[in-house]
Formats: sequence, structure tokens, C-alpha cells
Amino acid sequence: MWHVWIPQCLGLLLTASGLAWAMQSYFPIYYVNMSLRTDLSDIVKYYQGEGTQKPQNTANFWVCEVVELGKDEPWIVGCVGLDLNSQTFPGSPEVRRMSVESSYRHLGVARMLMETLEKRGLEVHASKLWLEISVHQVSAIRAYTRMGWVIVRTLQYNWDLQVVRMCRVLQSSPSP
Repeated sequence: MWHVWIPQCLGLLLTASGLAWAMQSYFPIYYVNMSLRTDLSDIVKYYQGEGTQKPQNTANFWVCEVVELGKDEPWIVGCVGLDLNSQTFPGSPEVRRMSVESSYRHLGVARMLMETLEKRGLEVHASKLWLEISVHQVSAIRAYTRMGWVIVRTLQYNWDLQVVRMCRVLQSSPSP
């Protein structure tokens, strides 16, 4: 009896591991494709905040550029977006697309981008900013925490996508 049951279980296990592999391969592709259909399809239009009550001619997507010695063209080393039409956090701006090139990390690029973004949040009268980040991005979560972000909760979106939801309460600096 065992000789029949073991191959069936082994077949089921191999099928489950194959499915797990396929899903791990699929979800990053799905995320990229979804991103290319939403905000990344037209960054200028999306981050101009169409449909919002914000001042005209203001950006909600920033890049950090450097000019290296001996090169004429600037090089983008970081970026961040502030989504004023967040589907995830209706009525509150969401931080999106935060990225810093690995060779420029730990040099203050992320902090500078976030300070710019938080200033913009205050300009549009936001009291809080929100973001979601994969639980696997441990160093980024630590960096956000050092910048004053608080972990609100961890969410399981599907069987393999677990994210940390974080919040930053904005406070305007006192007038001189």
C-alpha cells in the first residue's frame, strides 16, 4: 500500500513546488506589466495629479542626478514619486517608486528625496504619507524607520506577496 501512496505524494509535492516556482516567476512579471500600464506608462501625466486640487505646474515625481567627473551628461541615481490619487490610500498621498542606485546608497540620496517629498506633502496639506514595501526589503524598511516612518501593519495580499504598510506623520517646521 505504501508503495502506491508515496509516488502520488511525491507527484503532488513536485506539482506544488512547480506551481510555487511558476507563481514566483509570474508575480514579478505581473507587477512590472501592471506598473507599465499605470503610473509608468506616462510618468508626467500620472504624477501631475490629474483630478486633484493641487497647485498647477508642480511635480510629484523627482529624480536625483549627479554629474561625474569627466562626463558631460548627468546620471540619475535615485527617484521617488508622490501619488496624490492613491487607490490604496484614498485621500492620502502614497510614496511610490522610491529607488536609489546601489552604488549611491548610504550617501543621503534617499533622505534628500524623502525630504523633498515630505515638503511637497505639506504643500498639498497632507497630514500623513503612506507606503507599502515588500517584507523582503529589510534594509529599506530600516532606512524608512530611521527617517521617522512607523510600521502600521503587515499585509498578506496573496500566498506569496507580503508587504509592510508604513506611515509618516507630517509636521511643519516652526516659523522663525
